[in-house]
Amino acid sequence: MLPALLILILSYFVASLFLSIFSFSSTAILHAFIADRDTGGGTNTPQALLKFVDWNASQNAKAKGDGAAGAEVPPSASQTGKVDGGSAANVME
Repeated sequence: MLPALLILILSYFVASLFLSIFSFSSTAILHAFIADRDTGGGTNTPQALLKFVDWNASQNAKAKGDGAAGAEVPPSASQTGKVDGGSAANVME
């Protein structure tokens, strides 16, 4: 019983170390995206991330849309090729 418990603890420790690398990298990518957006950039944002930002913006618009049909939606980041210079709070809406 004791060897199995030791292997369980050791394997959990090793797995958590490997997964922390992915956590740090995803946090770094998010911080870089927010910094790019805050400086008014958008030229360095990958197309896949722009698609996600557009999708997220459309989901937020649907959630906030209280039946206001015909409300004009501003052009998306992939349409303009540039992410607006909003604050970091706008990214997390």
